[in-house]
Amino acid sequence: MATVVTADEGPFTYVGVAAYGGFIELASEISAAQYLSFARADYASGLEQGLVNALGNAKRSFHLMIDTVLHNYGLLACNKRLSFAAKLQLLDSCDLISLRILRKLNVERNIMEHEYRLPPSEVVSDAIDVCQLLHLAIDRLCEIVPLDATVGMRDSGIHAVFHLDQTAGRITVTELLSPNLMKSRDGQSDYVMPLVSAGELRASQGTLAREPLIDLPLKSRTVNEWLPYLRAVRECGAFLSSRWHGR
Repeated sequence: MATVVTADEGPFTYVGVAAYGGFIELASEISAAQYLSFARADYASGLEQGLVNALGNAKRSFHLMIDTVLHNYGLLACNKRLSFAAKLQLLDSCDLISLRILRKLNVERNIMEHEYRLPPSEVVSDAIDVCQLLHLAIDRLCEIVPLDATVGMRDSGIHAVFHLDQTAGRITVTELLSPNLMKSRDGQSDYVMPLVSAGELRASQGTLAREPLIDLPLKSRTVNEWLPYLRAVRECGAFLSSRWHGR
């Protein structure tokens, strides 16, 4: 069923979700969940070697989960070569994952790899717990990521179509010409219902302009340009996910 979510602030007055992506796990020979399982088994051995291996596998799981979140929001394609710390900063800037929590785990990674210290058992246990919590959080975070939506541009009043290309790492917003407008329940605003057919917005809802109004690659160095648009659809996805779970 098509869903329209209104917004009191941000670049869009409403977001009508036409299509969304569910959780997409990055292709890899060993998944983040498997690395986490290896970490638990290593830790359970009770050996010093097990502690080192457990922390290493927890970090591999952690890194893969971070790249997975970036990919689900179209942020990996243009930012693959960023340092791990820069990737964490990007997620924090986008309000996807708190940097404060992530930094704690990364500090312990540096201790193990650069200071050659045997990680204390409690540090390894904490790392595994953090990874487990992060794994659960990511499942929810990436549950509904709006990819295509009708939107109302707050500044211009234009009705348009938003598209997030996860693979290319790009956001476009294209004006909808002769839009088929509907009135909100209070009669105070208009919106375009995101009705689709065969994956495309129905012709009855309007005609897309030839060139997009907005065409932005999701590069970290231009985050201030595209962040308001990504944040708007992220908040819409979070709202729909919460409603889905009855919260």
